[in-house]
Amino acid sequence: STEAKNQFRQMSLFGKSRSAVYSNLQSLASGLLTIAPKYPYTSHLHKNLGIRSYACEGSKSVCVLIHGMSGDQNRSYIISSVNYLIESGHNVVTFDAPGIGSSISCEKIWGANINDVGMLDDILEWIIAQELWDKIYFVGFSGGAGFLLSYLLGGANNTNHYKDRIDYSFFISPTIKHEEMLRRARNLTGIEKIFIDAIALEHTAELVRHRIHHKKYFEIPHIVKNCAFDILYANVYGSGKSKVFYKFPNFTEKINGLAIYSMDDTLTPPDLMNHFKNYCDV
Repeated sequence: STEAKNQFRQMSLFGKSRSAVYSNLQSLASGLLTIAPKYPYTSHLHKNLGIRSYACEGSKSVCVLIHGMSGDQNRSYIISSVNYLIESGHNVVTFDAPGIGSSISCEKIWGANINDVGMLDDILEWIIAQELWDKIYFVGFSGGAGFLLSYLLGGANNTNHYKDRIDYSFFISPTIKHEEMLRRARNLTGIEKIFIDAIALEHTAELVRHRIHHKKYFEIPHIVKNCAFDILYANVYGSGKSKVFYKFPNFTEKINGLAIYSMDDTLTPPDLMNHFKNYCDV
């Protein structure tokens, strides 16, 4: 609805231009400074995906939040969004992407190799089975927004059985053209390089925790050596053996969704983010 679109425009921290340093400090701080949810939630496990549901009494709509790369459902931007959405009259569902947090038992850990977007089918399968909500909205942040777009577009080896059940999608600080994006980030210098290396280190730590959980200890030296300071390889290696980036297919119709851009995002420069205009109706 128009009201929902306006609400997300107002809540977005990415609506105004800001320095890349400030943007990256904010991103890193979200992993260090946690915010406790104002509202209670119920924990669920569906196909090894850790899910939380926050109830808003009397509401028949649900917003599903997808966190970004090197993040989880405890990040401050996720929790603050949960609080805002409940106060705006929506139920909320959050989850940890495959391989991290409460979803660590998943065999693969998500990365920029996003040929397999089946996790969103699994999340929607769980939501539909609850028979609680009439309207379903999805909100993706950064890498989560790119993951959501790949699910909605489909493509080779992708399953998206339930995409028509999503009434509207919001892409906040979206990523796109992942191979080009990560190659650019890999070649940054100066203080921006420090921020990118910090993201790579964080994702590397997630990879190591995942391999320890699955007793794949022999992979750890390779991960530490090759992923710790390489944002591209850390993200591609995450999903498993395949090193193939998701290739967005040629679009034939616009997705029912709104993209909100972060103009100073170091990882995804404006010229790449603007490609979302080819796919979204706004």
